[in-house]
Order: sequence, then structure tokens, then C-alpha cells
Amino acid sequence: MSSLPIDVGSRRQLFIDDRFVADAHEIEWVLHRPKVLCESLLEPLKPWEQGRAGAWSSIMFYQGQFHYWYDAYNWDHNSHHIDHKSHAYCYATSQDGIHFDKPAVGLFHIDHHNDTNACMRSIEGGPVFLDNQATDDKRFRFIGRWNPVRGRTWNELAGISERDTWMFSSPDGLHWIRSSKPFIRRWLGATQSVVFDNRPKSWVLFLRAHLPMSPGFTRRAIMRVVVDQLDTELTLPPSVDGNSNAALENEWPVVLDVDDLDPPGSQMYVGNIFKYDRADDIFLGFVPVWHDRRSESNASDQVQVQLALSRNGIDWQRPWRKPLFTPQLQNGNIPGQVFPVQNPVVVGRELWLYFNAMEELHMDKVHVKGNCMLARAIWPLNRFVKLEPQQHTAEFRTPLLRFLGNRLLVDADCNDGELRVGIDSETGKPLSGFSTNDCTLVTSEDNDVEVRWGSKRGLSTLQGQSIRLRFKLTGCSTYGFQFTP
Repeated sequence: MSSLPIDVGSRRQLFIDDRFVADAHEIEWVLHRPKVLCESLLEPLKPWEQGRAGAWSSIMFYQGQFHYWYDAYNWDHNSHHIDHKSHAYCYATSQDGIHFDKPAVGLFHIDHHNDTNACMRSIEGGPVFLDNQATDDKRFRFIGRWNPVRGRTWNELAGISERDTWMFSSPDGLHWIRSSKPFIRRWLGATQSVVFDNRPKSWVLFLRAHLPMSPGFTRRAIMRVVVDQLDTELTLPPSVDGNSNAALENEWPVVLDVDDLDPPGSQMYVGNIFKYDRADDIFLGFVPVWHDRRSESNASDQVQVQLALSRNGIDWQRPWRKPLFTPQLQNGNIPGQVFPVQNPVVVGRELWLYFNAMEELHMDKVHVKGNCMLARAIWPLNRFVKLEPQQHTAEFRTPLLRFLGNRLLVDADCNDGELRVGIDSETGKPLSGFSTNDCTLVTSEDNDVEVRWGSKRGLSTLQGQSIRLRFKLTGCSTYGFQFTP
């Protein structure tokens, strides 16, 4: 056991891994599954979205309303598939995150329709994200590439190569301008994850890598690169050929990939990673994992969402190699593909992860007209992983901690049980008046239950000292803790 205390200050700490479990008896980590709603929040009612409305999309809550950007396609009656040349990146808004309006922004004509909600065209991927470090004219950002199968239906795409990935900027999320140089001279495909990390102040990009496989296939994985600002071209070493897959891997190492614990044919399709700023040192990835039938004939060809966890965005764990949630389409079928929308949204005391679900498998040749359901998976704030007894009772103790504050709050679910917390000294002995026996039983369910010890009025006398917390659980679970003023 390390003699150096972990400085937790007054920041919220989550039990997503063993950082705060130094020794334990009969304890286990349990995945907290979200509430998944069977809903369809964005019906494909406009003529230019009859083929599909959704798949790749981005959402944010900004200045009092929800803003949503999404792919839209018309329907090709001859091929019975989406019409790629009709593609538009469209815009919708909502006051409550449930009922969406599609304002006619008047920027693009699509198939003789003048008043459309399209704000970009022929561009692949995303995401749209907010850049609070930029000037007002670059408040909104978008990373994407031109896809030649969609034609050139937007003057911002004139003269550019399909190989390159570009940064686009906008003052309002509607009027977009392409950067003067490519963001990276490489095709990445699909969508990327962009995270602003305050410690230190930098942009962390989780980009899609394509790793060579045999015979003739590539496997998707996630690589990581850190930059100070976004108005620059990400350059590879001069000695490296920019067309080489190995170049990107060597310059920006892969941080999230499948391994021997995954079924054959599995690959990380896109990252969908964000920094969970409501707790200390938490990166979460709602990662679509594709089970590729091309490289493994027994693979399902489904795209399913798994949870990935990290403290630093570099070292990742996926303790549960199974779908985080399995939605049901409105026709009662289970989707073949589920793609989370980039960046969840905090609404009250909940975290809403929007996702697009489609009935067909990933490589299906037959497409279902209008087939894409926008719905939500909902977690209570901070409740992604919990510690609970393997049987009925359990006990664990934290490593040495140093804190600020005079109260201890625990996130606990004790409706059917009870929780006691004690404070041990640096030597491991219970502090007088703060043992688990002195603790008032916690028997409620709440994100912030205050722990009390008899007549003790606060913890201010213990600030700055090295202590350990001791948890005793009986028929209950806990998600984390926080010392507060």
C-alpha cells in the first residue's frame, strides 16, 4: 500500500476502477445500465430525408436550447437504397431535447425544395463541437471530409481532394467556412471525438485509425493526438509517407483497440469519447464495436455499444465486453446497428446519451427506407459503475487520501440495505469518534448522502491529514464520494 496520499481535494470521485479500493472483501464492480427509451425523436418527414435522417450526428445544449446536426438522404427508387448524391447535413433545434423543429435556414436547394434545413452538403462524418477558445466567428467547429459519391453540391468543397480531412468553422452552427489548409492530409472516415481538457488546457483528439489486416482488410481502432489549438495542419514527420497507415500509428499511437478477449472479427468502429467533467479524472467512451463478417465469417455484422473507461484518455479498460444497452425499434425488432450521437447532454440530474439505431446489419445490401431511430439512453448523474457486495455484505478500504472540506458525501443506493463509513488514521486504526460503529446508518438512495458520526459536527480538523475511508455495505451499492465545504 503506497505511503503517498491521493489528493482528492473537494472534487467528486467515482468508483469506476480500483483507484480507491486498496483492500476489499467480497466486493465487485457492476455495470449500471441506462434506462433506454423506445422512441423516435426525429421522424424523416421532409422530402430530402425520406431515405434516412440520422446515423452520423452531433448534439449540444447551448444558450438555452438543444442544437442537433444530422445526416439526411433522399430515397433512390431505382436502387432501393439511399440516394448518396442527395446528402445534406441538416440542422434541428429543441427546447426540451425531445420535440425537435427543423427550421428552414434557406442555404441550400435540394431536389427543387428551397426552404430546407440543410447547412452543409456532400460532407462525411463530424462532429460539430463548441470551441470556447476561438473567436466568435469560429465558435462552432466541424471535422469532416468530402465524399466523392455525394458529388460537389457545396462551393466550400471546390477543388479539394477526397483523401484529406478538413476543419470547418461557423459563428452560428449554420454558415460554415472551410479552413485554408487540410486539418490532416489523410482520410479518416466516419466521425471523430474532440475533447477539450482543462488540465492542461489542450485539445485531445481521438481519431479513427485503420490497421492493416489480411487478406486485404483494415481494422478500425482509436488513436490519440494532443494539440494546443485547432487552426493548424496536423503534420506527419517529413520522412514518413502520408499514405502509409503505419505513419499515423507511429506518430499517434493507438490507445483503444480490440484484444484477445473480444470475439474474432471485432473492431472499434468509432471512438465516441468525452471527458466527464462532473467527476475527477474520468474519460468515458460509448464505443460502437463492429463485428465484421468480412474478416470472420461467423461474426454477427452487428454494431453494438460498449462502455470504455479511462483516467487519462490513454490507458483504457473495457471490463464488460457486451452491449451496454440493446434498444428496441418501434416495430419491435432489435437493431442491427447502434451509433451513439457525439457527446451526451446533462439534463437536470440525468445524463442523456442520444443514439441512432438502424434495423439492417452493417454490410447489408438492402436498405430500409426511412430507417433510422433517434432515441435516448439515460443515466442518473455519476452512475455508470457501482461497487456492491458479491453476496450480501462486503467491506473495502481506500488508499491514503488527503481532502479539503468538512463534510463527506457518498453516492449510495441503500433502499434495500445499509451503508456505514469509517475513517482510519494513516496507520490504519479507526479514528476516535469516526469508526464505522460511530457512523449513523445510511439507508436512503441519493447522489449526495451526508455521512454523520454521532455528535461529530464536521471534518475540518482532519483536513490536510492522510486518512483512509472504510466502507461497509450490506445489501446496497455505492458509486463514489466527495468531500465538500
